[in-house]
Amino acid sequence: MKQIPYGIDDFERIIQEDYYYIDKSEYIRTVEKQASYVLLVRPRRMGKSLFTNMLMAYYDILNKDRFEKLFGHLAIGKKPTEWANQFLVLKLDFSMVENWISKL
Repeated sequence: MKQIPYGIDDFERIIQEDYYYIDKSEYIRTVEKQASYVLLVRPRRMGKSLFTNMLMAYYDILNKDRFEKLFGHLAIGKKPTEWANQFLVLKLDFSMVENWISKL
């Protein structure tokens, strides 16, 4: 039985461990056609981190060999854009900054 990925924002884990997933990959084309920046303003627990994690997996050249496994069954995997797996992606996580500063 599939589980609901409550609190999990790791796209690869959700796909590999077969959690329920609502396919938002069709919006990648929209993001590419928009302005040069994207601002995601949504309330807590509305999928912002999961969406950006999916974008990271989609564009990262290091995922090129796993693209079919991660995206093959999704909308964007059936007809990927020319930018799929074309970039080195740098992830900056500021979630621990407050804990790090308090230890100084």
